[in-house]
Amino acid sequence: GVRLVGSEMGIRDRSSALAAGLLVAAVAAAYATSFAGAFQFDDWNVIVLDPRVQSLRAWWAAQPALRPLLGLSFAWNHQAGLGLAGFHAVNLAIHLGATLLALRLLVVLEGWFAGEGSRSRSVPPAALLGALLLALHPVQTEAVTYLSGRSSALAALLALGSLLRRGMGTLPASEGITAPRAAAAPSARDTLAWRQASGPAARPPRAARG
Repeated sequence: GVRLVGSEMGIRDRSSALAAGLLVAAVAAAYATSFAGAFQFDDWNVIVLDPRVQSLRAWWAAQPALRPLLGLSFAWNHQAGLGLAGFHAVNLAIHLGATLLALRLLVVLEGWFAGEGSRSRSVPPAALLGALLLALHPVQTEAVTYLSGRSSALAALLALGSLLRRGMGTLPASEGITAPRAAAAPSARDTLAWRQASGPAARPPRAARG
């Protein structure tokens, strides 16, 4: 009953918190030494010497401009006055945010492919390993430690957030999504089943209206 559902939700919440804590610890340990890094190569032209990112006012006056969100993040760093450490902290935070979004997305996909009856009460090991791979793969070093490489980490963060938002909007209501949102569009699994049953000449199912 209600008590059993609450207990399962508590277990799932604790498992998610532990997985997120493990990812935070792994990322912090892997990139702790990055704070000793200095400005280098493109950092000088993109961050240090570019007058358009020296303050939030300068950034606003330069709009429209190429990569406005990236420029805004650099301008905020200058405005905050935290120096080189502040730039490294933001790079690390963006990468960590992308890692946590990847974990959530992988958990959602695992539940979608396994089906409602196969949902685990804990974070699937495959989802955690996938998030760890994104967090610690050597290819991510440039996006974290190279300050002007922030563009890659920021792109990953926004892309994963968009994928997660899109995926959450098409899952059934039983996956934790409210009924009106779940009815907004048929899931890919439902559409595939319908096509197999109806043949190529039939029209696709419409979203429920109410």
